[in-house]
Amino acid sequence: MSGPRVSVIVPVYNDSTGLRRTLEAVVDQTYANYEIVVADNGSTDATPTTARSYRDSYPNLLTLVTESEIQSSYAARNAGVRAADSESEILAFLDADTTVDDDWLERAVAAMEDEGSDYMGCRVEIPREADEGIIARYNRLTGFPVERYVREVGYAPTTCLLVRREVLESVGGFDRRLVSGGDLEFGRRVRRAGWELHYEPSVAVFHPPRSTLRSMVQKYVRIGRGIEQKRRLHPELDHGRGLTNPRQYLPPKPSTVRAELLEVWTELSALEKLLFFGLRYVLDLSKRAGQLREVRDRTAGSE
Repeated sequence: MSGPRVSVIVPVYNDSTGLRRTLEAVVDQTYANYEIVVADNGSTDATPTTARSYRDSYPNLLTLVTESEIQSSYAARNAGVRAADSESEILAFLDADTTVDDDWLERAVAAMEDEGSDYMGCRVEIPREADEGIIARYNRLTGFPVERYVREVGYAPTTCLLVRREVLESVGGFDRRLVSGGDLEFGRRVRRAGWELHYEPSVAVFHPPRSTLRSMVQKYVRIGRGIEQKRRLHPELDHGRGLTNPRQYLPPKPSTVRAELLEVWTELSALEKLLFFGLRYVLDLSKRAGQLREVRDRTAGSE
């Protein structure tokens, strides 16, 4: 028995190296009944060439689709879903810079079948670099608490998500208007509709660390933009304090930072704790900057 048909959807934008790394990990899975759909979001570098080379090398396995109308990873994922084999019962999502073991899909599908889950998030590991700096270490220690996301917030990041087609047909796809947080909005929709959410710790996806302050700040500015977009487009979600609340700009509570790093807190030096606290504050302010930018751009666009 070959198991249910699976479409692995990989959105990508201007990341030829990351796409190559991911496809090398996915083209030789031990699970037999699957396909790969690369959804290019209008890349302007060598990414389309890389995607086409893999499509030509694996014509019966890999499909390439382009979403150039809307610049959004969620629009690209929706394009990947539309291009997926209609016989696929499960849609699996990976980001273009992640890797997996060769039995990832076999283990993931088995877990979904065993648990009877409709929507499943996997464990995400950020490998430790040999010359790990303070930014990469903070990212590795705090990056993807997927179990908490699934249990407490009601979603799994799209870098490690598997969902049954019938769920997507029931609640619809991702909100293509969002630059960030579309996975949260989708997961909340799935949970409200009564589908079963599951976290599977035995199945891992490996995500490279962000090792520079610039890359971390860019990520959190994007998160901030997504927060403000969701506040406007999805008021039914809990978005926390608004931009006019002065508490938004205060440093985080020490207890909050400690809770994020609870498993390793006693192992950290006093200097590391201080640096992590400062970094968390910088990232919080980066989110506020993203929110303010989104409000500014929205206001300018309406004039």
